[in-house]
Amino acid sequence: MTDPWHDSLHPDHDPKKEVVILLTDMVQYSVRTSAMKPEEIRDFMIAYHLAIRDIIVVDDEDPIEIEPLAGDGALVIFDRRADEGRVEMCNRVVTAVERMARAIDAGNLPATRMGIYLGDIIQAQLGEKTLKFLITIELQPA
Repeated sequence: MTDPWHDSLHPDHDPKKEVVILLTDMVQYSVRTSAMKPEEIRDFMIAYHLAIRDIIVVDDEDPIEIEPLAGDGALVIFDRRADEGRVEMCNRVVTAVERMARAIDAGNLPATRMGIYLGDIIQAQLGEKTLKFLITIELQPA
């Protein structure tokens, strides 16, 4: 007998890859939503995440994956395009962050904290979901 849970867990063929991850977190989410009804929070958050997507994704062919986290946060993974190196991939992320900052300044996006991570991830397939794990490197004293 097969176990669908274990049978659905498969590492990618090339599991390790370098990416840039943009982490976002809305400023004062609790204050903004405290007086809202559940349906209003839902609609507000859908509009927020759609706005982030519209700002970040300028080309539907871009290898970008956006995953909403805990309501007001998002994890945006920028994969390397076939024709770009590390510098070009990082420049693309910085340009996206600049567009988000301009949208915040213009009042088109709620104030949002942003952080950028450059490094390797590994992936595994669990059913229809792709799991992603950051690879951390411990620095050894010289």
